[in-house]
Amino acid sequence: MLDYLSEREEAQNQELMEDVACVALNLLPPHYVRHSIDLAMHINDEEREKMVIQVQQAVIKAAELVKSNAARRPAKFPKLKLN
Repeated sequence: MLDYLSEREEAQNQELMEDVACVALNLLPPHYVRHSIDLAMHINDEEREKMVIQVQQAVIKAAELVKSNAARRPAKFPKLKLN
């Protein structure tokens, strides 16, 4: 995901990129991968290509969502007062 995300214009803004990555991860189906070798050993090329496409679509959708919400949020969030 980071490879694809780093190629987009959102990569110029670290905070925006982090938001896009978080939203994109929430849009993707869960997969347990502890090490890259786990992924390589348990999926075939067709499944890997499907995952790549899903990641690209999730990043595009997440970027749209984050950008549309960025216009409505304040530049700085107010500090919370804790008791």
